[in-house]
Amino acid sequence: QVAAVLAVLSAGAAYVPIDHDQPAARRERMMSVCRPRLVIADAGYRAPNDRVAVIDVEGLRPSPWTGPLPAPVPVDSPAYIIFTSGSTGTPKGVVMTHAAAMNTISDVNERFGRSRPRTVLGVSRLSFDLSVYELMMSQASGAKMVSIDRDHIARFKDLYEEVGRSGATVWVSTPSFADLCLASETFTADLLPQLRTFLFCGEALSNETARELRRRFPDARVINTYGPTESTVAVTSVVCDDDLLDACPVLPVGTPKPGTTIQIRRPDDTLADEGETGEIVIAGDTVSLGYFGQPGLTAERFTTVDGQRAYRTGDAGFLRERMLHFAGRI
Repeated sequence: QVAAVLAVLSAGAAYVPIDHDQPAARRERMMSVCRPRLVIADAGYRAPNDRVAVIDVEGLRPSPWTGPLPAPVPVDSPAYIIFTSGSTGTPKGVVMTHAAAMNTISDVNERFGRSRPRTVLGVSRLSFDLSVYELMMSQASGAKMVSIDRDHIARFKDLYEEVGRSGATVWVSTPSFADLCLASETFTADLLPQLRTFLFCGEALSNETARELRRRFPDARVINTYGPTESTVAVTSVVCDDDLLDACPVLPVGTPKPGTTIQIRRPDDTLADEGETGEIVIAGDTVSLGYFGQPGLTAERFTTVDGQRAYRTGDAGFLRERMLHFAGRI
């Protein structure tokens, strides 16, 4: 998968991850929306028509590159399309550019890498945009990436052995995966003595989970982040130290990264006051181009704020001293 993604990006195309074990109707819907010219697949995949070329990865072997280097890719061109879960309706293909991805990963590595991360551990499928952190954070920093797959998660003994062997210095996952690991008393700094950063996104991080991680991994930072797929993984972050945990029973999701502006807007589209709950609007250099093949929905959800592209999240929240607090879906 890693080789395929890097090859697609180098070729100036956009990758669209589709899990083979998703419902057939969803897979067909995604294929009909993105209309790929090439599919890279496991053995047994059959193209829907003769206009779609298929690379069967079974039997492929590495070979030296002998051709010219790829031409530089325009930074404003699409890098990937990730489909939303469809929890609020039909899955939508979110188009992200090379520039948006670069702006996100540069910020992540600068702020969270503690110099250079040596090993990044992640558990996300490519179809979940948190995988962009794992893949590009490791590739951009020259770190090793260790992926925990669904087979390890299904077998606890294998899971802890694989985690322990990883030598991870940076951990990237949803909070629920950390909760799963915390179910074992062996999940401590003795298992991962080099771990220095927990980076969470995709779900609400509870005070209890953060506090327990701090207890078991006293030398590691626990970082909470927030951001929808439409703004390249995450745009806010906060380090959950002991002072924050004592002060906030419900953890905030952080302050905006450089290049991002967060606004809270009332139903009448006026700006909310400090501490007033409204819709979270994200503007900045990591906002998506929109929904692939859906101009009407794109126009409805995307706008501009002070000359920057902006996205109406449909999430509720409030700001207090620039710190964003998430309050659920509207």
